Amino acid sequence: MDQTDQFMNAIRCFLFLLLVPAFHSKAQAIKTANQFEGKITYKIEYSAKNNFDVSNFSTLYGDTAELFYSKGNFRFDFNGTETKRHVYRVDSNQRMMLVNQKGIEKTITTDLTKPVSYLVEINHGESKKLLLTQAYGNGSTSRSDFRFDSDQLMIDPSVFRRWHYNHLNTVFAFSKSLWTEHRIETDEYVIHWKAIDIKARTIDNKLFLLKQ
Repeated sequence: MDQTDQFMNAIRCFLFLLLVPAFHSKAQAIKTANQFEGKITYKIEYSAKNNFDVSNFSTLYGDTAELFYSKGNFRFDFNGTETKRHVYRVDSNQRMMLVNQKGIEKTITTDLTKPVSYLVEINHGESKKLLLTQAYGNGSTSRSDFRFDSDQLMIDPSVFRRWHYNHLNTVFAFSKSLWTEHRIETDEYVIHWKAIDIKARTIDNKLFLLKQ
């Protein structure tokens, strides 16, 4: 190879190194642009099995939840009288709960990197449906049916890779989307979440402060 060829190869390598970050930045921009940011309103319904009293659920959470989501950060606002808010910040891997117990406001923190159950079964079923069966240390089980019917709710699942609590890392790795419906069934009760309103909007990061 003569000096001219060596020089041209060096130029090509130099240009390639310049272009790779540009292509990467563009890909990241597209990836970010396709992610949902906004507010989802869910209707929550409770039904009893085996004469179980589900009235406590209405007191705890109410019948409506508003989810604010941006770049891996969650905030759930409930209209119940006891549980007021759940906040998950992607930079902490913790869930912070704001609760009102007998008129006293308290904060409860949960480490989401630690599972509280183990998976018994994962059934992908349809492309937009996921079924998880979980078992707990006390011998109880629960079955969670998720539906992902909206292409508008796409997210980056990698930000949840350490969220082992309730196995949401597994859920989002499959769906790459927030759910439109979530049905939780045990031997005693059924809780059904259904999205009734979806609004894409810019969310101020301050919203993910627990008491904001």
